[in-house]
Amino acid sequence: MVYFINIFLIFAWAVLLLKHNPNQTKRKLYCGIVALQWILISGLRHISIGGADNYSYYARFEMTKTTSWKTILQENWDYLFNGLDAKDPGYTLVTKIFQIFSNDFQVFLIFIAFVFTSLMAWWIYKYSSMPEISFLIYSVLFYAFYAVTGYRQTLATALIVFLGYDFAKERKWAKFAIISFIAFMLHKSSIVFIVYY
Repeated sequence: MVYFINIFLIFAWAVLLLKHNPNQTKRKLYCGIVALQWILISGLRHISIGGADNYSYYARFEMTKTTSWKTILQENWDYLFNGLDAKDPGYTLVTKIFQIFSNDFQVFLIFIAFVFTSLMAWWIYKYSSMPEISFLIYSVLFYAFYAVTGYRQTLATALIVFLGYDFAKERKWAKFAIISFIAFMLHKSSIVFIVYY
């Protein structure tokens, strides 16, 4: 029911803000409101929403609490330079950095939802001629993955697509390379975006 209400609100806000005397301020407000809706839905969900993946990310979050900084940094080093076949060690490093501020998994879910959704909303604001349709497409086709499971891919996608796109478009190779490297450490599949440049 929450999802249906959210879809309804996506269009209701569009009618109120985008259809009558539209301007950049209303467009920005619209994207911000819809992003906030998705952040709340994604970030405040119960751990059971997302299935086995979610429980595995929860277990990894808890395990990271007791893993030393030295071990995590060594794993990242070995992954890059010694051929260690680790599962995206940059994600563990991001988790450990996050745990400086909070050890609460629910707050971590809100953080991931905020990073992905705010960058996506900014990208939609900047590039979509019909933001309500862009948000609807996300809601119908991509929400089930990017908002409830696949945290590593979610963070990597937010960086490489929503930030990397601008760097590639503006031919800012160094910034694109840095974002690509960080995204790669979060999830190695993001390496395919390098060819976009």
